[in-house]
Amino acid sequence: MLQPFAYFEPTDLEEASALLMEHGPHARLLAGGTWLLVLLERRLATARAVINLKAVPELADAAPTPKGGLRLGALTRVDRLAAMPEVRQAYPALAQAAAAMATPHVRRRATLGGNLCSQIPFADLAVALLALEARVEVFGPRGRRTIPLTAFYEPWGPPVLAPGEVLVAVSLPAASGRSWYERFTVRQAADVVLANVAVSLEMSEGRILRARIAIGADGPRPARALGAERLLEGQAASPDLFAAAAEAAATAANLADDWRASRDYRRHLLRVLTSRALQRAAA
Repeated sequence: MLQPFAYFEPTDLEEASALLMEHGPHARLLAGGTWLLVLLERRLATARAVINLKAVPELADAAPTPKGGLRLGALTRVDRLAAMPEVRQAYPALAQAAAAMATPHVRRRATLGGNLCSQIPFADLAVALLALEARVEVFGPRGRRTIPLTAFYEPWGPPVLAPGEVLVAVSLPAASGRSWYERFTVRQAADVVLANVAVSLEMSEGRILRARIAIGADGPRPARALGAERLLEGQAASPDLFAAAAEAAATAANLADDWRASRDYRRHLLRVLTSRALQRAAA
């Protein structure tokens, strides 16, 4: 049973931002609702005002950028991400992450922006987008600003949104390499992720020019494995090199140790998944 709350349905970003400012920390933004409504029903979160963003047209846009990249509105549904030809061809890791999330019913309602703002440490889309060097666009009382996704997640805290700010879109640079996404769950669907990783490699004649590795649940948020990336760049691709990079990523990660899985087991999973993702991205 949900507690009573005021309900709003703004039609533009200015109205949505103003409502957030008016109701402050007691306001919640509603995108797909697959996470927020569960939290409210279980009393894990409270809301005196719920602001439904579905009537803001700009948030559902998806279009190429002038420089050959892709701009995805925050309300882009997860099932659409998994099926878009431009995502599947240029950004495989994102399509794979979207296709692996939850269940078909959830994917038909869940949104890109909701996944990024959910504060889930192992959020599938966030991990893939970090490896793809995505940038996020936000709108608030001071207008628009664009920041790297790496700056969107603080080491210990929620996504970096100032009061009154709304996540508008995610922009991907033009694809210049190949990416891959791997995750591990006990069950294949609708289960908690124990470990996940996304990689992106740009190569020339067997040598790695640029490497990006992102892992889930490095502490309370997804993060890049910078040490492992440095180990790869400038080197000739090989199984031994990928194993060393996987070891570096797993060793440096601040992984959880809880009733679902021990830290050592998660570290083992991360080694295996990272090595596998690198080999498949390089193939």
